[in-house]
Amino acid sequence: MNPPIILTFLPFYLPGYKSGGPIRTIANMVSQIGAKFQFKIFTLDRDWLDAQPYPGISVDEWNRVENAMVYYCSAGNLSLFTIFKILSETRYDMLYLNSFFSPRFTVVPLLLRRLKLVPGKPTLLAPRGEFSDLALELKGHKKIPFIFAAKIIGLYAGITWHASTIHEKQDIIKYFGVTQVKLAERILIAEDLLSVPHELSEKKNLKRRRRLNIIFLSRICRKKNLKLALDVLGKVKGCISFHIYGPIEDPDYWGQCQDMIRHLPENVKAEYRGAVKNTEVIEVFGKYDLFFLPTLGENFGHVIWEAMIAGCPVLISDLTAWRRLRELGVGWDLPLSEVDSFREIIENCADMDQEEHSSWSMRARNYALSKIHGGEAVERNISLFHSVLSSGDHT
Repeated sequence: MNPPIILTFLPFYLPGYKSGGPIRTIANMVSQIGAKFQFKIFTLDRDWLDAQPYPGISVDEWNRVENAMVYYCSAGNLSLFTIFKILSETRYDMLYLNSFFSPRFTVVPLLLRRLKLVPGKPTLLAPRGEFSDLALELKGHKKIPFIFAAKIIGLYAGITWHASTIHEKQDIIKYFGVTQVKLAERILIAEDLLSVPHELSEKKNLKRRRRLNIIFLSRICRKKNLKLALDVLGKVKGCISFHIYGPIEDPDYWGQCQDMIRHLPENVKAEYRGAVKNTEVIEVFGKYDLFFLPTLGENFGHVIWEAMIAGCPVLISDLTAWRRLRELGVGWDLPLSEVDSFREIIENCADMDQEEHSSWSMRARNYALSKIHGGEAVERNISLFHSVLSSGDHT
């Protein structure tokens, strides 16, 4: 028997890397459960913010990419008619959407489904953290009215929801569950799958007292909170090297960050180093003593796990799924209001010698490795898809 076909809509996919976690999540699914399901992925022909298509792909047709078939749609061809053709002419057993708000990669498919213009199929939707309080605050004047209108017309009626954590399930119920009957029963939890590195090299950088090499690696936008990181570093004692990696999503915000960089004290040297390909992230983290990400919220936070598996302890906000890090001896998660605590931890890290820092580094790596051992997460994702496939269409 052929495996079920999962038609997946995703704005960006491999070889892209600039849009962050969703690419990694789907790529890891394809890699780890691709033998159980056949993934067909409809996506753009270029990476986030890029003007040119990926080299070496066939545009506006299906391509074999590792264990998946990928349709790279050209920007000029991303129309309602193209989406209609994909949903009408492609053979598939389940539709998997990876955003709540995406106009073309979620709203249009659901509208065609609601109007019964395309074949009715079981549908799974992963909001990818879009229902957190802080995520909804960003452009909330547009998002909240859209949620209200979507409820009124029943745009999301009958779908199954994919939450990565119990916290995301609670967020979905909070913002979308007021008028939904038994919504909680249609929200299934399966954590994001993690990729297993082929090899992990030992950290080679020598940690010296009163010196600290810090990395910020994420999209440069308000949500990732680089400005708070710079504010904290402006108050820190010790010799600090701060390297910033990531695509610039918000040029105005980056302009404010650049102004703060120009006013940092002499003991803090900050430098922007551009974006990093997914395949190089762990190697880059291995060159640093501390990952600093005072984020306003992460649904999962692949980049936090990647830092730890590279042996780089993390200093993050308490608005992610990664908690109790100090107790585990792998890092720190703090409320954003505790600016002085961020500063104190950075100074304490700067005071560490090689032996003490190596202990934190080894614990971080071992903790990250413990998250990929065993097949429980894989089995929960397999069970998730089978549950949706057996539920039928509920439009």
